[in-house]
Amino acid sequence: MKFSISNNRLCFEADLPDQNDMKWSKDRREATGISKMTVNFGKQKASLKCFLKYTANRPPAAAGGTLVCEQVEYSNQIYTRSGNAIRFVIYFTKNGKIN
Repeated sequence: MKFSISNNRLCFEADLPDQNDMKWSKDRREATGISKMTVNFGKQKASLKCFLKYTANRPPAAAGGTLVCEQVEYSNQIYTRSGNAIRFVIYFTKNGKIN
């Protein structure tokens, strides 16, 4: 997965879940799905689980809509989107290992 670090911020694009794995609401206006990924910092790895929400422009059409990352799970904690960002911290020890 490609990512960048700018002003101490980790920036990445979550992988899209498979369309068949999306769970649709009864009226087919919204769908939710999960995307799992690993961010590599040298030899260190951080596993992230992204919770995505799709809103159809013209339900029940599956094409044409908005997909937003609503939450990220990292280190057994869930972080929720606020505005256009999800804020969480990845701590490193003095030895450079993920804490």
